[in-house]
Amino acid sequence: MKYLYILLLMTLVGCSYDYDYELDNLSNKQISFKELPDSVKTYIIKNNVADYSNDLLVVNPKERLDYRFVDVVTNYIDVHFLCKYVKSYTTCKYISTRYGGRYFDSYRLVDLKNNLIYRIQLSHTHPYIIFHNRLYIITDRDSIYDASDYYKAKYMEYQLK
Repeated sequence: MKYLYILLLMTLVGCSYDYDYELDNLSNKQISFKELPDSVKTYIIKNNVADYSNDLLVVNPKERLDYRFVDVVTNYIDVHFLCKYVKSYTTCKYISTRYGGRYFDSYRLVDLKNNLIYRIQLSHTHPYIIFHNRLYIITDRDSIYDASDYYKAKYMEYQLK
């Protein structure tokens, strides 16, 4: 029973958030390529961002130093119990706890100017495009193979704080 309390305490202590905003909770709207700001469209076309090597593309040169992009990797722990069913209840006996490995959790967009951190779920496709405090993410496809995919794609526009 004491192991169950220790496990519960570890879970409660380990649940603090290391971000200020969940991206999906921000004000947003879906738009097409035609509705993107002209500077963003020009940037995509001129730089052939289908060959991007960076997950974060900042269109305005003045904003380039304001943002950082971070991958979040989390460790997990395997806790093993041996359980058996006896008549009307189940009894469990703690067996072991071991380091289970690492998994990729999510992304963090760090706004250095405003000292804010945004959490981005793994389900959003790269690259992430920033222009004038707005984040643009492709929502209708998993991968970009060539520049023509950008013209056909649907984008989600998020208003950053």
